[in-house]
Amino acid sequence: MVRGYSYERNGQRYEGWEFIATRIGHDLARTRYEVDRTERGGTGRDSAAFAAPQQAAAPSATAIGM
Repeated sequence: MVRGYSYERNGQRYEGWEFIATRIGHDLARTRYEVDRTERGGTGRDSAAFAAPQQAAAPSATAIGM
């Protein structure tokens, strides 16, 4: 849906249009499609488990003051 709008700020009038999406995504009642999730030639995701990154060393307890 497209809707016009207008407002006034500091004595100046502004007008414009806005697009309003009432639904996002596929509408199965109107669209036929098929999902193919087969891996293509080894360029797919690595099946290895996730490894968390190593954490940096803890900051020193020594403070430098002025």
